[in-house]
Amino acid sequence: MKLDIDYNFILLGINTSLECYRLAFYLNEKLNLNFERTTTDVVVYSETNYIISQHTLYQYIDEENLIDWNLLQNKNFKNKFVENVKLPDLGLFNYNQSNPVLYLLPELKNVQFLLQIDSDISSVNLKLLLRKIRQITDVSSAFFIEYNTLRSKRNLII
Repeated sequence: MKLDIDYNFILLGINTSLECYRLAFYLNEKLNLNFERTTTDVVVYSETNYIISQHTLYQYIDEENLIDWNLLQNKNFKNKFVENVKLPDLGLFNYNQSNPVLYLLPELKNVQFLLQIDSDISSVNLKLLLRKIRQITDVSSAFFIEYNTLRSKRNLII
């Protein structure tokens, strides 16, 4: 049985030289949010339940405005968690044991971080939000991503 998943969120890409924790700090400051590091990372599995990668997740739940904010690391360098896992040929992911970079969304290899906003698009002023993110020192770009065309959008289910 195949489940139909309703994807209803806004997805932004952010490129920066900042580490994830620093980006979360500056987003908190600029956007008046309260991102906190989650105790678990986002883990990507193959269709045969092999662990492909894990990605840092910072989260803020705005209960007043009913908006969930997720800051995700798209690009992750191989770590001990993944190094010790023997992976089969995964086709689409084209994982190579010697390749140190793993992606949450492999089709967006040029994007370092993802800001996922679980909310109706009408409740968020995207232009203002993007302008404020671009004002953060060391953020080189911030942009809207149309996720409906992404093959790996299931990795964004948190």
